[in-house]
Amino acid sequence: MTDPSSRYLLARPLGGFNDLMCQLELAWRYARRFGRTLVVDAKGSGLRDDLFRYYLLRDDFAGRIRSLSEMGWTVSATDGLIAGVDANGQSLFERAWREKHVFDHMTDHPDQVLVHATPGGGDLGVHFLEKLSLQDWVRDHLRDSIAPLGTRYTSIHIRNTDMQTDYVTAFRAAAGRFLNRTVLVCSDDSNAIQYFRETYGDRCDFRTTSSLRNTDGTAIHTRENRDVLQTNLGLLTDLYALASAARICMVDTQGTKRSGFAVLAAHILRRIAPVGGADAFDLGPRGPAYFRALSRGRLFRVYRVRNVGSRYFCHPTYE
Repeated sequence: MTDPSSRYLLARPLGGFNDLMCQLELAWRYARRFGRTLVVDAKGSGLRDDLFRYYLLRDDFAGRIRSLSEMGWTVSATDGLIAGVDANGQSLFERAWREKHVFDHMTDHPDQVLVHATPGGGDLGVHFLEKLSLQDWVRDHLRDSIAPLGTRYTSIHIRNTDMQTDYVTAFRAAAGRFLNRTVLVCSDDSNAIQYFRETYGDRCDFRTTSSLRNTDGTAIHTRENRDVLQTNLGLLTDLYALASAARICMVDTQGTKRSGFAVLAAHILRRIAPVGGADAFDLGPRGPAYFRALSRGRLFRVYRVRNVGSRYFCHPTYE
């Protein structure tokens, strides 16, 4: 319920999963600075669902971050115009809010409810994930899907729908990282996975968890008429499988642009709890994960397959 004495920031991010996490973290930082409760609405993003169907909020943030359903709010957007009512049917907003409108984050605004509804990726997403823990049923699903991969595989992600990747050249540049090893290839494009299987399948132990790929160039997070639950489970399986690897290769899309999904997976890899434990896939400080890897001789765990002109170069990175 809406408390008349409290102030809120409704975060309704747009874009894919990394955009969702990055924008929630930006919204949280504003809410914390100016004493607002952050209300999370993930249905405007590619998730198209309640984030807390898949995650629990860690105890440290209880009461300061809340779900839309917990508040009893109903929010929708028509032609970019955002409408919202509370449990009593009263409008939430004192002014009109539109998607992609960005208010001044350096100012403490008087509105009882502010709205943050923009896309935008980067490197902040992992910090919001650190505030969450997987629902037990999701953790069990991920463990069943990822444990058979073992712990010594290399993971590679190719994004080739809304952003294009010269995966033929990129695979060639990264070959030294996966030949004669177990390699997990995840992609939103079945052509990329099929090419890898046909070209390198006899020179490595090829695996994939990707079940959402297609050939029509449509990004997963923009597809309509899809099974939301199965799509999101597939997305989370790919994300945590990429991040549970011994090492990951982040492949640039053309124009030296990083895929946010691979960036998020790399950040998770540096913090993730091992698949075999009760806290599997939870995120913690970077130190324990780093020293576990170092004890196994893995000085470098994250590689970037960087696009420069028409060429790709594979190198370790601390990004």
